[in-house]
Amino acid sequence: MPSIPEITNALKIKGASNRCSRCNNTSFEVVGEQTVEVITTGSGLLQLSQKQDVHTVLVACSHCGNISIHALGILTKPTTSNWI
Repeated sequence: MPSIPEITNALKIKGASNRCSRCNNTSFEVVGEQTVEVITTGSGLLQLSQKQDVHTVLVACSHCGNISIHALGILTKPTTSNWI
């Protein structure tokens, strides 16, 4: 996992600087990391499911504690103009 200063810097570079959606505060703290298991269902006759782990970082509002989740793989990737 990247260090907290690296994560903070990546959030700034990506423009993730909005106010807290719950209390309008402007201060946040990186509080931890989490792996989220994502299940995608295929299409067609068999409809097989695939599991994938997404490594995330949890960022909390320093006033009310509201948590936002950011995918580390995308957060630490160089900025791109189009994904689709």
